Amino acid sequence: LQKRMAAGRMGHALMFTGPHGVGRRTTAIALAGALLCENPKTSTNNGEFPGLDDDFQLTDACGQCNDCKTLAAGTHPDLAVISKELAAHHPDPKVRERKMQNLGIGVIKHFLLKGAYLAPSRGKGKVFIVREAELMTPIAQNSLLKTLEEPPPGVTIILLVKRAEQMLPTTISRCHTVQFGPLPAEFVTEQLVRADVPPDEAAF
Repeated sequence: LQKRMAAGRMGHALMFTGPHGVGRRTTAIALAGALLCENPKTSTNNGEFPGLDDDFQLTDACGQCNDCKTLAAGTHPDLAVISKELAAHHPDPKVRERKMQNLGIGVIKHFLLKGAYLAPSRGKGKVFIVREAELMTPIAQNSLLKTLEEPPPGVTIILLVKRAEQMLPTTISRCHTVQFGPLPAEFVTEQLVRADVPPDEAAF
């Protein structure tokens, strides 16, 4: 993602695949921050990412501007996190009354497609993160295809999916897929110990 940002070819449709708890949503929010920040900061890699040269310039949100503050508070007007639970807030009572087992076309059309074609509130762009995108019905995915292929200027859509094969091939073909693997056991143990979990319990 850092390489694509540096090259100016981030793309407008991304699919983050991997199991729950490995950082897909965290990464999506961080990427949204970098894309929406008023004054993105750059820093030298210096070994932070082993796959990049030490002098590679990393891009990140500044953390200080109004965009960063509202994003951290979860109130940024140009970041929308889409989930099946939004059905309960849909203006159509028929959508509200349905069981929220799938991510249906009603939610996708009202909270994503409608919003994507409105101008950004802050002017920088808009980011839509779709949680549990594998729950999208085929009709909902098909309604999204044109926007995934040719979204309005400045719009980025990130689909969070357990496994890419759970999505329609037409959806997959329109996204740049980023695979997230399980976190190393050593890393998880270290983080637990830092959080004051006894070493034996952390190792377990």
